[in-house]
Amino acid sequence: MKKQIQMDNAHAEKAAIAERDAEEARKKCITEVEDGIEVNEKDICMHANRPDLRYKPMPGSAKEEEAIPTYRE
Repeated sequence: MKKQIQMDNAHAEKAAIAERDAEEARKKCITEVEDGIEVNEKDICMHANRPDLRYKPMPGSAKEEEAIPTYRE
């Protein structure tokens, strides 16, 4: 009986650690996205007169390798 309680406690502790690690990974991902948004917004403000110069896709986005076509007249 005592051995079963110890095993249950160990299992619960491992599950708690795994959940905490998963939560930290989610928070890190969210932070990276928010940082990318902030940098992109600063670029937008800096190059408001020339929007064709400011576009930089966010790191890790699906459209990272695509470029916005510029207007040439």
